Amino acid sequence: MLAGWISGLASGGHSRRIKFQRSPRAIIIPAGALAMLILYGSPFSSRVNKLRYIANHIGLDYEHVPLSPLKGETRTPEYLRIHPAGKIPAMVDDDFALFESMAIARYLASKAASPIYPQELRARAIVDQWCEFVTHHVEGGMLKVFFNRVMIPLFKLPVEVDTRSEQDGLAWLDRYLPIIEGQLGEHAHVAGEALTLADFALLAALDPAEVASVDLTTYPSLTNWRGRMRDEPFYAACYSRYSDIVDAFR
Repeated sequence: MLAGWISGLASGGHSRRIKFQRSPRAIIIPAGALAMLILYGSPFSSRVNKLRYIANHIGLDYEHVPLSPLKGETRTPEYLRIHPAGKIPAMVDDDFALFESMAIARYLASKAASPIYPQELRARAIVDQWCEFVTHHVEGGMLKVFFNRVMIPLFKLPVEVDTRSEQDGLAWLDRYLPIIEGQLGEHAHVAGEALTLADFALLAALDPAEVASVDLTTYPSLTNWRGRMRDEPFYAACYSRYSDIVDAFR
């Protein structure tokens, strides 16, 4: 049982500097904490930030523990008990562990009985449809561009920029963002007229656009929707803009 070794968790839905019971390379549980819901992962990660947006929006009390895969912090025996592949994000809720970002997103929304993940069968299927579309096509393309244009030079990673991968990512965005633009031209939100998990998935997926020099202004409906979403309190609870995180490391 996870409860046998998870103790002293912290409350609050914001990232902060945390004092840990272990060395930085073995961090799992923040000392002196109260909340029993913990989200693990780097604030650079769109998949982590998606979960933070959701938790903030639905009012869940949680702790964000900013583990870095680049520093080996997700390869400790403790963390591998939560996510056996040593990836991010992951979640612990009391004695229950879960990984894969969309599984966690659905769990959080269901835990709070939030309408962002509707109960009606077909409405839920539409939300799932757009979440999958965003994850596989939009986020996948942006990550290729972001990794090559930002992550490699910013962290001086021991790999060369893969120009072909970067161009593939741009091609994906050119192919699939017009579909999103069409949807948002007809509806207030990604999966229709109501705010759903699909909106949080898309918002987080596109967060790196500015720092990766991806121009989204050619998509007016998307740009308008994005502006509205970034004005919401759930976003400001994480940062004013995603570029704040990147600029802090420059």
